[in-house]
Amino acid sequence: MIAREQSASPAQRKSPDPLLDQAGFAVDRLPMLGAIFDQIAVGLTEGVRLLSRSPAIFSVAEINTDSLFNVLAASEGSLGAVLHSVELDSRSLAILDQSFVISLIQILLGGDASEPQERLDRPYTRIEMNLVQKISELTAKSLQSALAGIVEASFSLERQEPIIDTTILGRRDALVVTAKILFQAPGASGKITLVIPQTALQPVRQKLSRDPTTEVSTGDPRWTRQMQTGVSFAEITVKGILEEIPMTLGEVAAIEVGHVLKLRGSGMGRVRLECGEHDLFWCNLAQVDGCYTLEIEEPIIEEKDILDDLLLN
Repeated sequence: MIAREQSASPAQRKSPDPLLDQAGFAVDRLPMLGAIFDQIAVGLTEGVRLLSRSPAIFSVAEINTDSLFNVLAASEGSLGAVLHSVELDSRSLAILDQSFVISLIQILLGGDASEPQERLDRPYTRIEMNLVQKISELTAKSLQSALAGIVEASFSLERQEPIIDTTILGRRDALVVTAKILFQAPGASGKITLVIPQTALQPVRQKLSRDPTTEVSTGDPRWTRQMQTGVSFAEITVKGILEEIPMTLGEVAAIEVGHVLKLRGSGMGRVRLECGEHDLFWCNLAQVDGCYTLEIEEPIIEEKDILDDLLLN
């Protein structure tokens, strides 16, 4: 009897559930996982945009399954944010590598992320940890939003600590789903690895097997979200026009260093902000921290637009 059990074929030992493989989840058969992690990346991108003037973008690089021990062993020196869900009675983990943390701190503090980075041999300061906490909380919020409709569960930041303990989420041999989310900003890069226990997703794996591209439209929602994110970060030039002075070509040619051009004051002391020859806003010229700034006052409504509205009414 024992000999016959040992000689069982691989097909006989294979799990009857097509959504599972020897490593737990078969991620290639769970297309909703890709949509969920893409939505998390979009949430992170939009959240960081509100915190920093420097353009930054997050994108999903790969989704895998592994054991918790292997994931944590490869993340030594990174910072871990434990995300707790009461409804799922489970904890997930966001692993922030040091390159990402250093770049994030520089960007949020208004520094230049393109400066050469050195590995930190000191603990993070309280201010630095507070900045990282904002991103950890944003990750929890993005995870909760991405899972809405699949499983109604809230996520909150429980704690942050360096990755030194391989039992940070419990048993070291626990199977997990991981998503590597890349961070890119001018002159900076880094990575967040999101780790979710497979036991937390097990009850909804049938929902995760749905193909979102065939349910709503023939378009690729991942491509659409990436396109929207890319367009929102496209660089455009805006101009602040203090005054326009009509001059002849001869008058322009006669201008020399030291000449004074008198303003006529037709703009009532306001600056017109335009983009691509389209008027956008009236602004007030101000000064903050020794730099000239433009304070948005009101949108510019062209007379033509007003007449069109009257004619349409």
